[in-house]
Amino acid sequence: MPYEPGTLKVIGRKGGKIVTEEIHTTSKPVSIRLSSDRNEIDADAHDIANVKVEIIDENGLVVPDASNLIEFKVEGDGILKGTDNGNPLDKTQMQKKQH
Repeated sequence: MPYEPGTLKVIGRKGGKIVTEEIHTTSKPVSIRLSSDRNEIDADAHDIANVKVEIIDENGLVVPDASNLIEFKVEGDGILKGTDNGNPLDKTQMQKKQH
């Protein structure tokens, strides 16, 4: 059967109860979503915030195989300590401003 985008829904039974799970395929990347693990940091040159960057499709789903190059720039008093794309095969140094 050829690949078709959409939703795969599995319905089964576990311990006599009906269990369902859905997997949604994604379309092409259209946007970037940022989220931080903190809302505030201390301006003491030692505090840090981790910012997660996700490439998403038109439905807000993360596109797991997106290969968009993203360049990071910090404005203001903060500094960029490092970046990573989560790909264990990518040997790009974490101090690079592009991933």
